[in-house]
Amino acid sequence: MRKTTLQTICVIAGLSAGVYSTSMLANETGLYVGGAYGLVSVDDSEFDDDNTAPQLFAGWQINPYIGIEGGYTDFGRSGGDLASSDIDGYSVAATGRLPLTDSFSLFAKAGRFWWGSDVRVGSFSDSFSGNELTYGAGMQFGITESLDLRVAYDRLDVDLERDEIGPIASGDFDSRVDVLSAGLKFTF
Repeated sequence: MRKTTLQTICVIAGLSAGVYSTSMLANETGLYVGGAYGLVSVDDSEFDDDNTAPQLFAGWQINPYIGIEGGYTDFGRSGGDLASSDIDGYSVAATGRLPLTDSFSLFAKAGRFWWGSDVRVGSFSDSFSGNELTYGAGMQFGITESLDLRVAYDRLDVDLERDEIGPIASGDFDSRVDVLSAGLKFTF
C-alpha cells in the first residue's frame, strides 16, 4: 500500500508540474526545510513497505546550481524476537542542481552520513556507530512559489571492519542501503 501511495504522489507531482509553473526554480536561492518518506532496499533487495525511512532536511541554496544540505533519517527498528536493530543518522552533503524549466529541476548530492545503531542478538546488546559516504539524485517539481515536491534516490555505502562490530560478527560487513523517497520542500 505504501508503495502505491509513493507512486500516486509521483504521478500527481508530474501532472502538477505542468499546471503550476510559478515556482521559478531557475532563480531559487536561500534557506529551505522539508520532509520525506522513503522505502528502503538493502543490498539490491526489493523496495518493501515494511522497511521505511522518514527523513527531515534543511539546506541553503547558495545559487541556482550549488547548495548544501543537512538531514536526519530514521531507519527504524528491524528484525525479530531473536535479533533486532534500531538505526538512525545525520547527513551533510553538497548539492548540485540543474534547473530545466521554471518548475522542474534535477539534483544530485554527495556527502557523509553519521549513523548510530542499537543491536540486540538474544541476550546480547550493544551500540555501534560510524560515518559513511552517501550520495543520491532526484527531481524537484514546483507546486507553488515556495513549495516543491521532491522525489529522490539516495545510497549509503556501509563498510565495517570486524573490530568495529564486536563479538557478534564473523567477519567484515559491507552493505549498500538505498532509499527511494518522496517529500515536500518549503523555501523561505
